[in-house]
Amino acid sequence: MFPDLLDSLLPALSSDASPLRWLAYMAAAIAGGLVIFFGVSLPLHYRYYVKRREQARDWKCQPTRWLPDHLNRQALRLSTLNMTIGGALSGTYIEYIARGGYSTLYYDLDEHGLVFTLVTTTLAFLWSDATAYYIHRAIHTRWLYRHIHRHHHRYVATTPFVTIAMHPLELISQQIAIFTLLFVLPVYAPAFVALLIYILAYNIIDHSGVKLTSRIPWQPSSRFHDDHHRFFHCNFGQHLSLWDRLHGTLRRADRRYGEDVFGGRRGSGGGDATTIDSSATERRRGGVDRRGRAALPATPWLDGAVARAQLGCPASATSRACRRTATATSLSHCERRTDLVSRRRLPPRSRSRPRPAPPRSPQDDQGTDLSGGLLTAVRATVVVSYIASSAPTAPCRDPLPRP
Repeated sequence: MFPDLLDSLLPALSSDASPLRWLAYMAAAIAGGLVIFFGVSLPLHYRYYVKRREQARDWKCQPTRWLPDHLNRQALRLSTLNMTIGGALSGTYIEYIARGGYSTLYYDLDEHGLVFTLVTTTLAFLWSDATAYYIHRAIHTRWLYRHIHRHHHRYVATTPFVTIAMHPLELISQQIAIFTLLFVLPVYAPAFVALLIYILAYNIIDHSGVKLTSRIPWQPSSRFHDDHHRFFHCNFGQHLSLWDRLHGTLRRADRRYGEDVFGGRRGSGGGDATTIDSSATERRRGGVDRRGRAALPATPWLDGAVARAQLGCPASATSRACRRTATATSLSHCERRTDLVSRRRLPPRSRSRPRPAPPRSPQDDQGTDLSGGLLTAVRATVVVSYIASSAPTAPCRDPLPRP
């Protein structure tokens, strides 16, 4: 039965205008892309994020940041969708060539010779990397970033599944830019396919979040692109740092970066960049610690509601300790409240300088002045009552247990 079905499909697939052949080309391209994507990303994920999770400081680019499971699954679904879109476009281009469409691809190495093939393959690589840089830098302008590229930068702590988790328009623009070369420059078809595999494989490595270096001299380490996700508007290059060096967009230690700081500003650039969203959404963005808790940022501009959420206070909390952010200090919640109570102002009478006692006469030493002692006891009772009424009534409990 199966041979008969195959024999009936082969003539349809070999016809010049068969939609089944078009679908077969798209299915083959989609399957090939998914095999490469999962063939590289799954081993990286299992080797580091599963087997060596407890030794994160030895291999992770951002050891204190972990992408939550729901964001990891979201990135996996989005990358799979984009791989399907990219494969469909590639299959469509193959069908276009099969129908006799114009293309500069050639399939016989002897047609132009080995030297010409090496030169054109190098030019194709430079073309793909240059277009990737300029498109990437263009979508980091304010409007395009907020509406398109910000979908990709929600994953601050990257994983192998984040590689193609982007807006589909961004993927389509990148793919159109690469395939435009095939209408201008003669390129050897197997070399072009190998170039596409190389681009995809190293993009997965660059987004892995793992500290990896390459033996290829022009390929920067994975930290180069990880810094792009960490500091946002710098290190736009894909496989070469050449374009960033030419245009001065390499990350610099003397500049401050952030999601709302386009191009960087003069200032300290040693810490993590700030984001447009408040750090109460760091869990959604990927800025969480290993226990899944949102990490306290090193920026003092958060409002009281965000600080209360980070300190674990209820939304109705109104104490000064819950209202203050104090993100640069290492005091716990209880220590902040105790510190505030100890610095609470005393009443004006108690803050006044005590009057000097009059000199005692010999007659005063012969007995005890009961009236003076009673007055002193009353004053002490008033002061103690005031302090007791000013202290917090509920016991203080640290909502964020220390590791």
